[in-house]
Amino acid sequence: MSPEVVRPALIATAIAGFLSAVVAWFVSSTDGLIGAVFASVLVLGFFLSSHIFVTRMMSKDVRLGMTAALLSYVLKILAMFVLLLLFRDTTLFDTKVFGLTIVLLTLVWTTVEVVAFSRFKTLTVVPGSGPEQDRTPDPREF
Repeated sequence: MSPEVVRPALIATAIAGFLSAVVAWFVSSTDGLIGAVFASVLVLGFFLSSHIFVTRMMSKDVRLGMTAALLSYVLKILAMFVLLLLFRDTTLFDTKVFGLTIVLLTLVWTTVEVVAFSRFKTLTVVPGSGPEQDRTPDPREF
């Protein structure tokens, strides 16, 4: 994916993460602030690492793009499952703020990325759509 698609999602998610941290601080004091900041770092780290991984895989072979995206998605789900197991009984931060911030930032990133992708123009070459003058007839067409 191009930087023109990822950059707006990164900026919007960082702003939403900052606002979430401020609101969490007012609502749930320091525990909420820590939970929101931790969730923001996780979401930004997960989405950026996924973007880097998929981009590198596609630079090697474009056909690996969907496989890389699905693999990064499964790895993110597994990592989140492990983190939820590790921190399920924690008193380090407010777990409700943590969970709500993750959901909110994931929605923000995904929405902004979809909107940016819909506005991004990609040139595409469609085989057989060029001028007909230089085209040699295919024997299978007769």
